[in-house]
Amino acid sequence: MNTEKDDFGIDIKKILQIVASSVALGLAIYLVTWVLDYLNTSFSIAVISNISLFLKDSWIIIVGFVFIISLWDYLYPMFKEKLTYIKPIIDATSLMFGLWIVAVILKGLTALLVDQAAQISILLNLLQKLYFEQFVVLYILFVLVAYSKLLWIDKKQ
Repeated sequence: MNTEKDDFGIDIKKILQIVASSVALGLAIYLVTWVLDYLNTSFSIAVISNISLFLKDSWIIIVGFVFIISLWDYLYPMFKEKLTYIKPIIDATSLMFGLWIVAVILKGLTALLVDQAAQISILLNLLQKLYFEQFVVLYILFVLVAYSKLLWIDKKQ
């Protein structure tokens, strides 16, 4: 198989595939928001409006993050020795990104509940407020846990 690699052993075609898939994700998000906006002109449903607004406001963050993580997943195995001590930061950032998506969904679910005194509403509010108000503390916690795991594994070997 003929692959074009540069001096560092990086496959240029693979990098272009990562770029193309990220652009495709951006286009897919654009199409989804277009469809949601089109449907919402007829139905006028608040949930559809909120999803569309979230995607319009956050598409660059989502696409950028997917691009960076895809690039990381490709490069990390090739440069594992040099990137070992950066991996906990990337892992913590990935976890926080996933939790951000969950927190936004919880916030949306909370807004859908009519009775704000309901027990489920209190739990949903707690979880999303925990994320948004304690973001830095959670991030530092995840980074420290990842580094302690890394150092513990290195010590065992």
